[in-house]
Amino acid sequence: PVATTAPAGLNVEFSFDSGAQAPINAGTYAVNATIVEQNYAGSTNGTFVIAKAVPQLGWTDPASIVYGTALSEAQLNADADVPGTFQYAPAAGTVLAAGTHQLTVSFSPEDAANYHTVHTVRELE
Repeated sequence: PVATTAPAGLNVEFSFDSGAQAPINAGTYAVNATIVEQNYAGSTNGTFVIAKAVPQLGWTDPASIVYGTALSEAQLNADADVPGTFQYAPAAGTVLAAGTHQLTVSFSPEDAANYHTVHTVRELE
C-alpha cells in the first residue's frame, strides 16, 4: 500500500487484519495506516483489495487437418503462464466433419484462489 501524507513524505506504518505482513493472496483486507514521526500524529483505516490475476494463455492458430483426421496435440496445444488444467472442446481424438470449426479451451488454474478461470476460442479450417 501507499499513503499520501501532508506534509508529503512522512513515514507511515501499515497493519492488516491478516497480521503485520502485507497480504499476498487475493482478497479484501482491513488495513490501518499510522504516521510514525516524532512531530506528527495521525492514523486512518481502510480496505486493501488484491484482485485475482488473469492467467495468460498462448494458443497459436491450430494446424489444419484433412477430413477424417482426429484432433490431436497439433491443434490442442495451448499453454499458460501458471500451472493448471486445460479442457478442450471438441476433445482430442474427435473426428470433425469437413468445414470450418471452432475449438474452445477452458483453463482452470491450480491456484483458483488467486487466478481466474480463462476461456478462449480458435477457428480450425
